[in-house]
Amino acid sequence: MGASASRNLGGANAAGDIIGFVDDDVVLEEHWAANALKVFQHSGRVAALTGSAIPIWESAEDAWLPQALYWVISCTSWFRSNFVEVRNMWTMNSAIRKDVFLKAGGFDTKLGPRMGREAGYSSLAEDLELSLRLRSLDFQIFHVPSVACRHHVQGSQVRLSYIAARSLWIGRSRKMLARLGVNRDVERLALLSYFTVPLSGFRKERIQTLQQLAKASVSIPISLISIGVGYST
Repeated sequence: MGASASRNLGGANAAGDIIGFVDDDVVLEEHWAANALKVFQHSGRVAALTGSAIPIWESAEDAWLPQALYWVISCTSWFRSNFVEVRNMWTMNSAIRKDVFLKAGGFDTKLGPRMGREAGYSSLAEDLELSLRLRSLDFQIFHVPSVACRHHVQGSQVRLSYIAARSLWIGRSRKMLARLGVNRDVERLALLSYFTVPLSGFRKERIQTLQQLAKASVSIPISLISIGVGYST
């Protein structure tokens, strides 16, 4: 069925008023569900929420990756301690009101890791597309610091080749959203945000070798070039 259709099936049959979505390679922080429920109970503005994803490195040697590129490994570095409205949720760590999920129509079943490739939409993430639809319906998505998880990162995900491929995918997804009629001004700002990340995002205490320093030094330029190529092709 694919990930999107499977999530829709689970959401439609969920007994509760709140649906949680997480990946199978995350470890939820203590009281994750209770903290998410508390936010929904006390704030009618929150239609959906997402939280930080802190990397669990396969090897300590992989921790050289600059925080500015944590999005490449489906982790986060921004807003970690702030309750703030955000553009989109990530299904690795998110929750949504069931009535909102159903009103929005759930996930687009043409999208997702497998179905997206088969339908020719491999560059468009299903959680981003749903988030943009939610926002078009005037629903708000918030980052909630207490709803956090730890996300396993494979060694292959910190290779420069993977960073380039993932960044190319991001560039192409922004172009695809523009073609689908999503607000182009918003998408241009989202794209530009990748080019304005601080180039000093190195965790110096985690760089132990010259090889790690070399990879950290070239990783952001490689990512930015790949995003640009992806958007222009």
